[in-house]
Amino acid sequence: MFSKQIIDRFLEWANESFKSRELPFLSGVIVRLTAFDPDQGPEGTLVIIQGIGLAGAHTVTFGGVEATGVIQTSDRELQVVVPEYARSGPITVTSPAGRAISERPFMVVPPEEEEPALPDGE
Repeated sequence: MFSKQIIDRFLEWANESFKSRELPFLSGVIVRLTAFDPDQGPEGTLVIIQGIGLAGAHTVTFGGVEATGVIQTSDRELQVVVPEYARSGPITVTSPAGRAISERPFMVVPPEEEEPALPDGE
């Protein structure tokens, strides 16, 4: 069995080789999610998603619920806000190159409740 690091390096090489047309047998760029941070949070949390082949990503879902406003910061990174009504589950990213699903779930948690402010002097 190959380590995750070896597979990631191969996917990087394959993507770069495809872009330069050195591998004509590949039908497209390979899409893979390698990390996301944080791994849990309430609706409205900004999540950084890293991966391979994310160029032009147009859809991101959290537990099947689509997020709006996907921001592409590079070919390997996206920023997205956890949408309203999101559910715990895998993160799915769809780009022109295909679809990738996270190996581990993003956990949607309830927002922290703020304690009521005490009147002055108490």
